[in-house]
Amino acid sequence: MLFKTTAEIKAYAQFTGDINFASIKPTLRFVETFHLIAILGKELYRSLETAYTTGETSMSENQKALLEQCRLMVAPYLVYYYAPKADVQLSDGGMTKNKEAAYQYQGAAFREAALREAEMCEELLLEFLEENKADYAEWTNSNVFKEYRSLFIKTGGEFAELFSSSSPYRNYRAIRTKMPDVEEQMIRMAIGDTLFDGLKTKDAGAQNFTDQEKALLFKLKKAIAYQSVALSVPLLNVRIDAAGISVVAKTASGSSDEKNSRTGAADEALRDLVSTCTDGAKAWLKSAKEYLETNASHFTWTKPAAEKFCSINDDLKASFGMC
Repeated sequence: MLFKTTAEIKAYAQFTGDINFASIKPTLRFVETFHLIAILGKELYRSLETAYTTGETSMSENQKALLEQCRLMVAPYLVYYYAPKADVQLSDGGMTKNKEAAYQYQGAAFREAALREAEMCEELLLEFLEENKADYAEWTNSNVFKEYRSLFIKTGGEFAELFSSSSPYRNYRAIRTKMPDVEEQMIRMAIGDTLFDGLKTKDAGAQNFTDQEKALLFKLKKAIAYQSVALSVPLLNVRIDAAGISVVAKTASGSSDEKNSRTGAADEALRDLVSTCTDGAKAWLKSAKEYLETNASHFTWTKPAAEKFCSINDDLKASFGMC
C-alpha cells in the first residue's frame, strides 16, 4: 500500500479526529486494488509500492511525483468508502453505534463531496500519466494502457467536454461499455474501414493528428457521446442479479438511500432524452461526413454509397440510426 501511518493519511484525507490505521487498512487496500491498479496496472503499481516500502528517500523523482498523484486520488476514495463504516462497530456482540452520528443528509453530502473529489483526482492522475508517459514504461506496456487507449473518448473529463451532465465521470463509466458498439457499428460504417482503422492506429499510438483529423475526430466523438448516452439510458435503471431483472419503482423516493430527493424519470422524459441524443448523434455524424467530402484530399477515404437514416426502433431493421 502507498500509506504507512495515520499521519500520512491525514495529510491527504479529511479525517479530523482520531483514526486507527489498522481499522482503515482493509478499506485502503480495497481502494488501491479496485481503483488505483485499474489505472496504473499491476506492474507499475507493484513497482511503486515496492519503492515506497523500501524507503521513500531512495525513490526516484518520477516515483515521488507518481506517489503524490496516487495519494491525492486514493485519499478521498478512502473517505468515501470508510465513512459509513465509521458510524458503527462490529464485534461478536453485534453492531453498535459510534458516538453521535451526523444526520443522514449531512453524511450523504459529505460522501458525495469526497466522491467528486476522488473522481476529479482520478482524471488528474490520468492526465499526469499521459503527459509523462515516457517516464513510465510499465504503464505504456500494460494491458490497462491498451484498454485506456482503446476508445476515441478515453476519460470522463473528455466526455464532459462533449456531453454536458452533472456527473460526467460517473456517467462516462456507466456508458463506456456501449462506446465500442457505437464506434464499430456506427462510426466504422459511416467512414469506412480504411479511415477508421487509420485513426484508431494513430490514436492508440498517441501520434500527432493533423488539423483536419482533429476537426473530424471532434465531430465523430460528439456523435459517439450522444449515441452512447441514447443506447445506455434505457439500461441504467435496470438491475440484473440472482433475483432476476428489476427496475427502480415509480413510487420509490430514489434509486439509493443517498439520493432520496430524486426519483426515476418518467417514461416520456426518458424517451425524449433518447430521441434528442439520437438526433444529436445523427446531426454530428452528418456533419463529419460533410466535412470529409469537403476535405477529402486530406484523408485516405472514399465516399461510400448513399446511406438512409432511420429510427433505432424501426422494427429492429436499423442499427444505431442507420438502415
